[in-house]
Amino acid sequence: MSNLLILSLVALLGLAAPAGPGTASPGNGPAAAWPRPARVISRAIPVYEAPQGQSRAVEILAAGSQLEVLEKAGPWYQVRLDDGRTGWVRERAILLTGRDDSPSPLPGSSSALLPDPIPFPPGAKVAIYYVWDPTRSQVLSAALTPLRSYLVLVPWAFRLGGDGRLSLSLPAASLGGILREVGEAGGDTWLLVHNFNGRTFDAAGIDRLLRSKAARARAVEQMRREAARWGVNGVHLDLEAVPPADRNRLTGFVAEVARALHADGRLLTVALPAKLRDESQSAWAGAYDYRDLGRIADAVTIMTYDEHYPGSAPGPVASLPWMEKVVAYATERIPPRKILLGIAGYGYEWSPDGKARTLAFPQVESLLRAGATGGWEEAQKAPFLRYQHQPSGSWRTVWYQDRRSTSFQLSLVGRYGLAGIAFWRLGMEDPSVWQEVRLRHQP
Repeated sequence: MSNLLILSLVALLGLAAPAGPGTASPGNGPAAAWPRPARVISRAIPVYEAPQGQSRAVEILAAGSQLEVLEKAGPWYQVRLDDGRTGWVRERAILLTGRDDSPSPLPGSSSALLPDPIPFPPGAKVAIYYVWDPTRSQVLSAALTPLRSYLVLVPWAFRLGGDGRLSLSLPAASLGGILREVGEAGGDTWLLVHNFNGRTFDAAGIDRLLRSKAARARAVEQMRREAARWGVNGVHLDLEAVPPADRNRLTGFVAEVARALHADGRLLTVALPAKLRDESQSAWAGAYDYRDLGRIADAVTIMTYDEHYPGSAPGPVASLPWMEKVVAYATERIPPRKILLGIAGYGYEWSPDGKARTLAFPQVESLLRAGATGGWEEAQKAPFLRYQHQPSGSWRTVWYQDRRSTSFQLSLVGRYGLAGIAFWRLGMEDPSVWQEVRLRHQP
């Protein structure tokens, strides 16, 4: 199973080739000008005379009502009603069905109403994984800036070798720039340390490291040094495909790293694979002792994604029932206020031969605009689409993440009292998911 999930990671890191000329992937085109069509997504909303809640309500609109948006002013939209009157509604109460700077799910992709937001616990964090993108010089978009005091930037920063040495996974100038940007905005920063060698998670390498006292000591010292050099709040260990025979050695190594970082006043956090039971011999998840690692680490990310993956049958990246089962299992072993819920921003496209490739939301959006048939699986709370690939003529199935599926998943944070979310990864998502996150941080 690990080799199959490794294929997912290779694609998610941006190593997979983009859609070729034979794939239906039209350009996005220019952003639509005002006015834009919209739909009411709250149960019932007032339309105000002015963009302030104290002004007089001129109309009440029911859920599903269609209207026309004339302009945006802060968290308010000016709208035109069927009878020609105009007024103002709150941004969070409606869903734009045309393209804007923060695109919402398209018609056909996810047409039913969004759930009422369940607030996050006070102080909940929004951790964002960042993989180097030469086209992106900044992290804080307009959508993320309002969340800056809750943000934790987790850049894919260092590879850990079997000899305990660290090597940079992105240009030093880029790493310094994004750490400075988020730190100066008031966010936290954790350096991610991984064992991915460009092709696979290096199981043999991590086994050598865990069996060598000298290599472990070198790794601990280099993590302390790099954390101090870059001025971060902590280190995030993402060590995957650890052999199950190394279970106790992994727990001991995490404890060594934690002691060293705590002595410097820094945090140690870890990423853990999602699981529903403790199968100690599982090649993918057997090495990870939820109870002990949850006790040692300051926080853990439960990677609640890749329920289906390249090599599996088509299905949701992360269905809500599956995610809840994982969370229920995890919270019985790890304090909920230490758990960050993993949220995916990507999707997978399966071809008839069973092969799959990763799609970012803009690619899904292009397929929908080109006429792909979209749908919503209510029991799984997940969107999908089907389209006919050209020139092969074969039918492709895509399961993906959008604003609506993410909004249901975010409810688990409030319901289980979790520490927040960890989003994999920045740049692949439906940008309107950040509006859903912001809603849950409002008083």
